[in-house]
Amino acid sequence: MKSEITFEDWEKVNLIVGEVIEVSDGKIKINVGGEVLSEKKIDVKKGEKIVVGLFNGNLVFPLVDGSAIVPEKDIELGSRVG
Repeated sequence: MKSEITFEDWEKVNLIVGEVIEVSDGKIKINVGGEVLSEKKIDVKKGEKIVVGLFNGNLVFPLVDGSAIVPEKDIELGSRVG
């Protein structure tokens, strides 16, 4: 499994809003209409809604300046991000 995707790959990524439901020891559990575990360590807080991507069955995190993208609070959990 590759840890990073290329710029060209991003057009194939399904970006959706997920809610962080647990952060412990570098593992992040995110609710995106189901539960997904990730080993990726990013700076997020429990309850925060962030943009996540699904690519080839793997969870990916689009980052801006090393931080997760936090959408407006009125965006529904599981909504597709365009």
